[in-house]
Amino acid sequence: MRKVVLIGLSLGIAASLSSCARRSCEEVCQPEQDALAQTYIHKYGMEVPQKEWKNRGQNGRVVSTLKSGVVVTKNYKEGFLDGETTYTFPHSGAIQKVEMYNQGRLVQERENYSTGMKKKQVTYESPTQKRVSVWYDNSSPHYNEEYEGNKLIEGEYFTMYQQLEARVDQGNGRRINRDQYGVMQSEDKIQHGELVLRTHFYPNGAPKEVVPYQNGVVNGQRKTFLPGGEPQTVETWDNDRREGTTVVFQNGEKIAEVPYYNGLKHGVEQRYRDGQFLVEEVTWRNGQKHGPCYRTVGETTIVEYYMNGRKVPRVEYDRQMNHLIR
Repeated sequence: MRKVVLIGLSLGIAASLSSCARRSCEEVCQPEQDALAQTYIHKYGMEVPQKEWKNRGQNGRVVSTLKSGVVVTKNYKEGFLDGETTYTFPHSGAIQKVEMYNQGRLVQERENYSTGMKKKQVTYESPTQKRVSVWYDNSSPHYNEEYEGNKLIEGEYFTMYQQLEARVDQGNGRRINRDQYGVMQSEDKIQHGELVLRTHFYPNGAPKEVVPYQNGVVNGQRKTFLPGGEPQTVETWDNDRREGTTVVFQNGEKIAEVPYYNGLKHGVEQRYRDGQFLVEEVTWRNGQKHGPCYRTVGETTIVEYYMNGRKVPRVEYDRQMNHLIR
């Protein structure tokens, strides 16, 4: 059997394929990323060289063996992906993923567990509509969802014992997120098809963090908690970056107020004793200690100086500051 050996090749195709665009052999019949060998098989079952494959109309299969041990098999008709494209588990003949194409258009994707049972299936009804079905490790239904573009329109969410526990209806409702073994991870609030609030949980069921979202990114007041339910932090986020003042708690009392700008500590951090007595001030600039830092121990106040995260003597700090003023 003749094989084309391809070692050290650059990226041939993207890892994911659009469901709305037709993909021809000119686009995707290139060497797979990290492919060790690629074989071209005509629709009548005869193995042919790559050039002859093209000259004969690009009908049949292309089989690629990757360095990872994954074998990729793609079916073509007149140069377009058509029928099944399969991906095995590494170093195994078992199928991990199946993509279904119709004249170059992706119409369905399916992922399997290593046992061969279905894990996830995505069906593309149109360029903007898709249905998603997921199963637990024990093959019972996990959830079913319907999307219009990026918006979640309908959803049903089940326990491992096939009990319906949450639902999204006409873009509004509640989504429960469990892992493949049924352990609860988080709960989502959905409004107008979009995630607006996610609550993560500890294994004991207590809230771990409450995260607000807007337009798909963290935006608003994020709260974190200790396993016993006590508050840990209250943070302000703007467009996926921490901004403003973060309040830190210990044993239910405020111990610090930390300023942030553009996702980095910036400004004067204040630390407290018994939730009210100021005992420490730390000056930050762009995520590094920069400036005087004060710490009170009993009746004594200790002052330390930093420049760009490096502790320096007072005389060096004054010299640098005087130089900047000039």
